[in-house]
Order: sequence, then C-alpha cells, then structure tokens
Amino acid sequence: MRKLLFLLGLFLLFSFSLPAKNAPEVKHLRTEYLQNPVGIDLKKPRFSWIFTASERGAKQTAYQIIVSTDQSGNKPVWNSGRVKSGKSINNAYAGVALKPSTRYFWHVDVWDGNNKKISSSEMAFFETGLMDTGWSNAQWIKATTLKQGENESATLGKVTDYTIEMDFQLNALAAGPCFGIK
Repeated sequence: MRKLLFLLGLFLLFSFSLPAKNAPEVKHLRTEYLQNPVGIDLKKPRFSWIFTASERGAKQTAYQIIVSTDQSGNKPVWNSGRVKSGKSINNAYAGVALKPSTRYFWHVDVWDGNNKKISSSEMAFFETGLMDTGWSNAQWIKATTLKQGENESATLGKVTDYTIEMDFQLNALAAGPCFGIK
C-alpha cells in the first residue's frame, strides 16, 4: 500500500510540474494597428495578428483572411484564399471597393509548420468612414487670426465662436461629435 501511495504521489508531482502545452492560437487581430477601429478612410486597410504556440520552432506558414458584412461571415466581400506566407503584419485588403460608413467583420485562419489550420477565436471588425463622399464642401474649424488687443469690430465676420453642449455615454471604444452647417 505504501508503494502505491508513493508512486501515486510521484505521478502527481511530475504531472503538475511538467510545463503545459498550450494549443496554438491566433489572437490580437488589428486593422491599421487598432482593435476594432471606427472611421477607417483607407481603400486598402491592413490587417495584423499574432500567432502563438508553446511548441518550439512553431511558425506560421500560410494564412487566409475573410472579410464580410455580417458577423457570421455569410456575406463575404473578400477572401484572400490561402496565401503561403509567414507574414502576420500589414497584410493589405485586396477585395472589391469598400463602401463608406459600413461595418466589416473579418477573421483569419493560419496554417502552422505541420499544415495544421488554426482559426482566430475572435471576430474583429472595422468601420469605414465617409471616405470619398460627404466631405466636398467641408472646411476646417481653425484658430482665428485675431491678435490680442485687436479691435473685434474691425474683424467682424472673420471670427466665429463655436459652443457645443452635449450629454453622451460611451458604449464603444471610440466616440466623437460630428456636425456640419451651411
């Protein structure tokens, strides 16, 4: 009985002291270095991710990026196909023209050195800005050229005072007011 307890104790000691092998992962999906950015005005945004594995010498040998307009991936707008590459930074979008003010979802599948497919567990997204639409008559709000002590009545019409009051609640990672006037 003592031998059995001794062997059981040794087994438990060694089983808990051995390093655990973590399954390979694809994580930290980024678009233009940002997590789920809003207002991307680029026609070809770049995608990045991190491939991790506890196995010594593990590496990415290929990837496939799929971009769609729905979270389930049933409405793809671009499928890179399997690209033989270890590159996981700045992989540019190469699909149809992106629409303005639209949310796109994307994920990536990676193949390791053993030709095993590892899918990203997170579903990333990015939203396009107005892109080439909506800004044709826009003008920057800028600092005035009025110097300290200068007569304001002489520059009437040159200086405009803007005041914005608002209550808001942050429900996402980014927020900002957008307004316009003619």
